[in-house]
Amino acid sequence: ELLENEDQGLELQAWILNALAQVPFDLRHGSAPGVQEAFERLWLRRTSLGPASVALLALTAHQLGHRAEALTLARNLKNGVRKGQSDVSVIAPKASGPGNTASTTAHWGQDKGFRWWESRVEATSLVLRALVAIVPDDELIEPAASWLAANRRAGRFSNTRDTAMAVLALSELLASKARGGSAIDVAYELEVNGTAVASRKLSGPEALLEDGLVEIDPAVLRDGRNEVRVRRTAGKGPVWILGSVRLFSLEEPIPAAGSGLFATRRYFRMKPVQSLLKGTLFEREELADGASVSSGDRIETIITLETKNDYEYLLVEDLKPAGFEAVQLRSGESMMAHELNRDAVDRKRPRGEPGEGLNAKDAALTTRADTTQRQQPVHQELRDRTVALFLGRLPQGVWEIRYDLRAEAPGRFHALPVVAQAMYAPDLRGNGDELRLTVEERGNDERHAPR
Repeated sequence: ELLENEDQGLELQAWILNALAQVPFDLRHGSAPGVQEAFERLWLRRTSLGPASVALLALTAHQLGHRAEALTLARNLKNGVRKGQSDVSVIAPKASGPGNTASTTAHWGQDKGFRWWESRVEATSLVLRALVAIVPDDELIEPAASWLAANRRAGRFSNTRDTAMAVLALSELLASKARGGSAIDVAYELEVNGTAVASRKLSGPEALLEDGLVEIDPAVLRDGRNEVRVRRTAGKGPVWILGSVRLFSLEEPIPAAGSGLFATRRYFRMKPVQSLLKGTLFEREELADGASVSSGDRIETIITLETKNDYEYLLVEDLKPAGFEAVQLRSGESMMAHELNRDAVDRKRPRGEPGEGLNAKDAALTTRADTTQRQQPVHQELRDRTVALFLGRLPQGVWEIRYDLRAEAPGRFHALPVVAQAMYAPDLRGNGDELRLTVEERGNDERHAPR
């Protein structure tokens, strides 16, 4: 049914078709109605597909037994390849040290994409799978594998989907080499600051089970610059090493930042006010950086997201101050993101420094007239350190999400910035401002805030 729906994007159709091509029944003889017709429709529109979808269509053609079409699609994939050299600098050829040779890399996809079919890692992984399956001796297979190996980050890729796709592609490559009789036979030595810290030999099937983690004696390390060298001592196979550096900021408070996706978070204390006719009512008072509240105070949290395009699979992590807990007790309760209209956005926009120049009443209160009537479901997870909010889809616009916290433990606390990012394109990321808050012990004669 999905394949027959012309409203589905071509990329999604290619993905669905490839998934159906993996089932054990014979698709060539009509056991799955509509599959052959869907393949023919995509085949005629193949020039409109990106490299990831072309690779999926090539895998489908291979699975269906359409050898000529599979070879044509594999050849088409070479048109969009981007080649490079990973080991030797063009502008500083001596920078890598003597004896180094250039390692050619190849990859596909966009540098700045926020959809799965634009991801460089996923596109390259799918192309690698297609080449291994259709033309296992293609000259781009080793460069594509080298590019994937060079673009890991601390043993993984930028997100879970990219990691899964890359592992699948590299596993199929290794399985293909094993079927073809290719043997791994290489030895290497690892040196840190001139001291040998490890010597390993990789040979035969056991090479795939080798634990490459090396523990380095702290006595070998030194302050400042450290030199790490990997030297191949035997064999001709490639040796890949992964290194990573982690940094943290000393800024206080941490300022807001973003590009393509922006997030802000504001806190409002709900102050009880007595009225003659309606009893206890509650006014909202905005909490600026350095504000104080009392234990038991109820705090409304307003998270505003501005999206500059239509995004999918967003994660918003609101880092709770240590002395605060969510009023909601159970994860998964119904929650919505509401889109604000232009007038409401202009009225609620800060006019000066964070926490200044904005009417607190206008910022806190959102009526039906302030929204465009569009809303998106939000899945909420209450965790020890964060309130995690998941959105499957968020169109371009300005959106507002609300939930309540309660001040509990007295002390001085940092409310680290709220962070919003695309789960499968983590470069698309924005964070709000950090706030510092004090929770004071409530006296016995004080009126308690709502619970």
